[in-house]
Amino acid sequence: MESLQPGDPGSVGPYQLVGRLGAGGMGQVFLGETPGGRKVAVKLIHPGHAKDAQFRERFAREIAAARRVGGFHTAPVVDADPHADPPWMVTAFIDGPSLEDTVGRDGPLPPGRIRALGAGLAEGLAAIHAEGLVHRDLKPGNVILASDGPRIIDFGIARAADETRLTTVGAVIGTLAYMSPEQLGGDPAGPASDVFSLGGVLAFAATARPPFGSGSAAAVINRILSQPPDLAAVADGQVRQLIASCLTKSPAGRPALAAILAALTRPGVAKDRVIQVSPALTLTGHEDRVGGVAFSPDGRLLASSSNDKTVRLWDPASGAHRRTLTGRTEWVGGLAFSPDGRLLAGVCGDGAVWLWDPASGRHRRTLTGGMGVVGVTFSLDGRLLASCGQGEAQGMRTYIGAVRLWDPASGKQRRILDGHAGPPLGVPGPVFGVAFSPDGGLLACGCWDRTVQLWDPASGTYRRALLGHENMVEGVAFSPDGRLLASCSWDRTVRLWDPASGTHRRTLAGHTGPVFGVAFSPDGRLLASCSDDKTVRLWDLASGTHRRTLVGHTKGVTAVAFSPDGRLLASSSGDKTVRLWLVTPADR
Repeated sequence: MESLQPGDPGSVGPYQLVGRLGAGGMGQVFLGETPGGRKVAVKLIHPGHAKDAQFRERFAREIAAARRVGGFHTAPVVDADPHADPPWMVTAFIDGPSLEDTVGRDGPLPPGRIRALGAGLAEGLAAIHAEGLVHRDLKPGNVILASDGPRIIDFGIARAADETRLTTVGAVIGTLAYMSPEQLGGDPAGPASDVFSLGGVLAFAATARPPFGSGSAAAVINRILSQPPDLAAVADGQVRQLIASCLTKSPAGRPALAAILAALTRPGVAKDRVIQVSPALTLTGHEDRVGGVAFSPDGRLLASSSNDKTVRLWDPASGAHRRTLTGRTEWVGGLAFSPDGRLLAGVCGDGAVWLWDPASGRHRRTLTGGMGVVGVTFSLDGRLLASCGQGEAQGMRTYIGAVRLWDPASGKQRRILDGHAGPPLGVPGPVFGVAFSPDGGLLACGCWDRTVQLWDPASGTYRRALLGHENMVEGVAFSPDGRLLASCSWDRTVRLWDPASGTHRRTLAGHTGPVFGVAFSPDGRLLASCSDDKTVRLWDLASGTHRRTLVGHTKGVTAVAFSPDGRLLASSSGDKTVRLWLVTPADR
């Protein structure tokens, strides 16, 4: 506390002022005493705001709402006069240092105290939100570390969540380093905005710095809107992942306060409900629809393909563009790296598969055959490359679905698997997706005739058709252990199968448009699916439940791919961008 300065009032209403507690953009906070000697915090609103009639109206409404907030983790409002000149508000005085001062003096809090701090703040925010309020300025300076636990103070800019009409259009209210992306964008700030700020406060408590760094306002805003938080110094892995989930750019992707409280107080509870998903980077540069993405085996490169006839190579850690592969006269679609990372295969609109050296960007060879190629993949031993699409024409409108197997080292065609026209349609048609099982013993094909077909790639023997989809099957993928096969379809579903027996295990429904791609996380716990409905969905494979919907693309999402370490998920879209997401289950 500081002494009163010349010009400071000696009293406000019936309260005698005895010192300064702090100041901010909204006004000054003094330590006061009631006539009976009880200590209180007196907030005196800045004269510049006091002249604004609209502000006074909002302030009066905020005070009325704040008086309803209970709980053990807030400082209750005990008196106010929004019509005074200037307006003032009085809250109970909470004796103790602020989190900002404590960390500034002693350094980061130990992991146990961070968990207790987070649990207390989550309870306090729950009490605030229960009254229809949003704090909007949760920061280390507004958290008091009292002897009986943390308290949230300063409701001076909290307001009823539905009072958006009282806020000047485009106004930014809050403290920059802890503001949510929606606040920075001038969008309505709901309860999820306070969750974002909670993540920032916990990151500060654990590292002694804001999660998006410091510097100029423009630099901090850019990092909040487009960069992942810096949480490397958070010692507790589960807390680090929980903070990352709170700092998700999209409000819909942030966890509920109940899940946060459960994760902090009962780590064994609700782990599967707290999957951290945070937008990391948006990669721009393509001039048309992006149709494919693939990570190199070492995770150091990300490839994307586009209808603009190019393939771009990126550094997924920084988002830097490394190289553009050109030379094609038609669109470039599906992509796949060889297991050793020395080749990158891409399918092209002219019916060929191009092979590049990703290290140098040089074209190695072109594999031609058939009338159209839409998918490509390597076997895990790297000895075979499979491309899928349509074979030779039969009549004017009918095509034979075909998969071609190649020796990528020599470029020689080894085998053609055609006749993809099993039940229920019995009509030949293209093959849209192809995948090798991890042991190389099966090749799965997603077909126009609504089936998933399984082949023995070594002998070319047809094994079986998996039936159940009600429209064409666009993509297929094997789980890392080979025990599950996922297929996605224009019928808006994802199906899970036992590839050994052909048994249908589960149908995952929820997308509202055709599903174009699926990808398993490297640990086999999650499945990502992408759709024309502009979203990516994450599914918990142990329970078959939907865990997160990733939003942000403005057109259909065409492909998804996990990085080899499972920490990044890439998605490509018709909106000409590639997005990178940080994805981590809470118990990892």
